Amino acid sequence: MKFAFNISFSFLLTLLIHVTVFGQQKDLDIETAMSKNCISLDKVSTQNTYNNRRQIMTSFSIEDFNIRLSPHDLTCTEILVGHFHCDICFNQIENSLTSYDGSKFYFAADLPAEITKECILLISKMRMGSFEHHKFLELLTTEKTD
Repeated sequence: MKFAFNISFSFLLTLLIHVTVFGQQKDLDIETAMSKNCISLDKVSTQNTYNNRRQIMTSFSIEDFNIRLSPHDLTCTEILVGHFHCDICFNQIENSLTSYDGSKFYFAADLPAEITKECILLISKMRMGSFEHHKFLELLTTEKTD
């Protein structure tokens, strides 16, 4: 009886280890696939007390966000990632923005240029985002006068 119990226990322990390893491998694969669909920078806003970046989820592809946005003459990606400290994950099931504090906002717009404009407007109304928006407009004004 004791021998059968030891074999059963060993079998269950081995099975548990394999299931755990399989689960971990699957998470790593998901993480790798996710990083291929995301654009991110290490740069964080100096005003950001949370020391993180905003997260944009979009159902569009990276190519869709590489259109130039008037009157800024920058791509949607350049604006959102470089100036408004957003990470963008493409080919997702939703179009949303998660702010520095974790608040989530869903976009009413359904085109990349419209999403970008809506995102800029939304961020400009945020406490730290208003400073970033001001710096962005100041930079554009300075570039146009040069």
